Amino acid sequence: MNIGYFLRIFFFIPVQLSALPLAGFAPLHARPVQAAAEYREDLNRDGEANLGDLIHLLRLASESPGDPRVDFNSDGRYSITDALSLLLRVRSGKLTPLGEPGFSPGAIEVYPTWNAVGLEVSYDGELEGGSGAFLLWRKAGKACWRNGVEMTVDHVRHLIWASIFPLEPDDEIEVRVVFHDPAATEIPPLETRTRTKKMILEPAGGQVYYVSPEGADTNPGTAELPFRTLAHAASLAQPGDIIYALSGVYREGDLLQHLQGEESRPIVFAAAEGHQPILDSSLQIDRDSTAWQPYSGWVYVTTLKPDITTAEGAGYGYVAQDGKRMFRYETLADLTSDPLGVPRAWYLDTNNLYVRTGNNDSPAGYTYNIAQHPYAFWLTGSKHVVVRGFEIRYYGQAGVRFSEGASGCVVIDNTIHNAPNGVYLKNESTSGNAVWHNLIYEPGLVEIPWNSIKAGEYPRQGVMSWEAGRGNSFNYNTLHGWFDGICVESWDIPDRLEVHRDCDAMFNKIYNIGDDAFEMDGGGVNMRLHGNSARNALVAISLAPIQRGPVYVTRNHVTYWNLLFKLNVGVLTSYGWTYVYHNSGYGVNMANGMGMIGLTGTASDGADTKNKVFKNNAMIGADRAVRTGYDGNWLDYNTYYHTPGLGMRKFEWNKVTYFTFEEFRAATGQEEHGLYADPQFVDTPHLGEYPWQGFLVDEIGNYPLVESANIGDLRLKPSSPLIDKGALIRGINEDFSGKRPDIGAFEYRP
Repeated sequence: MNIGYFLRIFFFIPVQLSALPLAGFAPLHARPVQAAAEYREDLNRDGEANLGDLIHLLRLASESPGDPRVDFNSDGRYSITDALSLLLRVRSGKLTPLGEPGFSPGAIEVYPTWNAVGLEVSYDGELEGGSGAFLLWRKAGKACWRNGVEMTVDHVRHLIWASIFPLEPDDEIEVRVVFHDPAATEIPPLETRTRTKKMILEPAGGQVYYVSPEGADTNPGTAELPFRTLAHAASLAQPGDIIYALSGVYREGDLLQHLQGEESRPIVFAAAEGHQPILDSSLQIDRDSTAWQPYSGWVYVTTLKPDITTAEGAGYGYVAQDGKRMFRYETLADLTSDPLGVPRAWYLDTNNLYVRTGNNDSPAGYTYNIAQHPYAFWLTGSKHVVVRGFEIRYYGQAGVRFSEGASGCVVIDNTIHNAPNGVYLKNESTSGNAVWHNLIYEPGLVEIPWNSIKAGEYPRQGVMSWEAGRGNSFNYNTLHGWFDGICVESWDIPDRLEVHRDCDAMFNKIYNIGDDAFEMDGGGVNMRLHGNSARNALVAISLAPIQRGPVYVTRNHVTYWNLLFKLNVGVLTSYGWTYVYHNSGYGVNMANGMGMIGLTGTASDGADTKNKVFKNNAMIGADRAVRTGYDGNWLDYNTYYHTPGLGMRKFEWNKVTYFTFEEFRAATGQEEHGLYADPQFVDTPHLGEYPWQGFLVDEIGNYPLVESANIGDLRLKPSSPLIDKGALIRGINEDFSGKRPDIGAFEYRP
């Protein structure tokens, strides 16, 4: 055999395998295979174990190096030693007979979103004794297969799950799942083809209507003679129609309920080019108004117009003072005594609105906006509707709501502010929707104390998806000023597998957050949190608990004051598989009451947390490196370091505290390849800069607000000790630069 060809194949230099000089080669050292048996070494199934099988192995390895059939030395990956192992077996005649497999695969299901594909494979029998399923994929038209992530097996439900991400919209991919039982005959792979979703924002062939606050609903809806209301345009809209809104303020709400577009012909409501339509439901009480009357102390009252009073209460629950959110008290007595010490507050009793400015003065010195509709767009039961380019402000429950079967709807390029929630999703039937490229912020909320907000149930999330369904996508948004940023949340429903399944939160920018920047509590099958940035948040990433997995947390970069990763709170077990890979973060305070990784377990009077895997994360913090960790979770290849002026941080595991990294590794077996070292991020403004105020007292008001999520640079300096020190993780980092993957969110590229 030509050794040049051999070396080129092993180092994956392209070569046409069919051109190899094989004539006269196969019979050499051939070992006939009994007709009644199959052997693992007979890869090409020609009835002989010979050097032709070596060529077949090289062909498999060049096309898909993650194929388990090429792993002859059982180390989990392909290398030259696998070929040598096969060669020795063929020469010696020590072949491995194969029996019947202990399991049989069923169907493969793929579920594409815009940026990912989720997979599920059913099986019968038992996956054990080295048996497994391996994911391979490639973009259509490509020759070589790529490794997918390690597949997660649910041995109770007999289901196997995995995700392929990140992808681009309208990517066509081929998927192959290879099954391997080292002691059994070959199991045919499952293959399929799918395409990520395509976002259609300007369908062709439908009617085009125009709307303006200066128009009339008796007009024909042309650019010259537009309709007056979006509601009227919606009553006429059919699949493929586009409704352009001209500049002006639209005093409307609760729009687009049960509107029915089609996947290839959505109904589009969009700002006309060069125009800025504003949806605003508020009743405004201007400065110097004589409507206010003294009630008690610094509490004043006014009577609202009856026409905004509904069964849910006038204003639906939102009042702003000079454009800033006010705190809602549940009783007039509390408003009067102010037990929570809030800066400004209100209470509503039927038509009577009571306010306290917080400045010991009359409300006549301020402007008030009182919401008159719960939502601007209420996409309840709506299908394939696009909302694009609006400013949405002063609504009583949320700027936009998806619920009761809303699917295929897209909310994109909008600005949403001054509402209890920016965007709200609810119901398991609400699926396949996208919230993309929106600016969602809340003025004044960061001024209200943490304990005051936590004391009530008043909404405070930029995006809240509560027990919603499959395939919803929250990508490319910018959020700031909220208590919680993006929340994809459920509670105590571990067996409802469709809740938040195949859900994406990717490439968002979030800053100035009073509690959790990303709150993925409850989890979901094939949930993906990827490529996000967060700055100036109490907790960067909450996974508390994960009851349904797999959940993937990858390539996020953050700054925080209390916890980088929160894994559990309360009393619920957290057994869902969670893979936390390649994230970077640092603390902005001098000390705190939590740490970098916050696990918990029954021994610490918390709920049991297991099946959490942390690899290749780079972290700097001011308290515990690992808080209340327990067996059943795996940490390796991570890097820890302390904020300036502090020494080595402590590690807690199985209710024992270790004060050095070396003691922790030796006693627990965790972090065999981990580091305790300065990551040497490129730029770390405010690192360890601010004093800590105390547990459950520390809040966003103690810290200067940042101007964006772009401050700092968590890439690695050329001198970083994290370069080439990470683990190779199947399907996650095989495009690394250098000898090995780097640790942290960013691969160093000179």
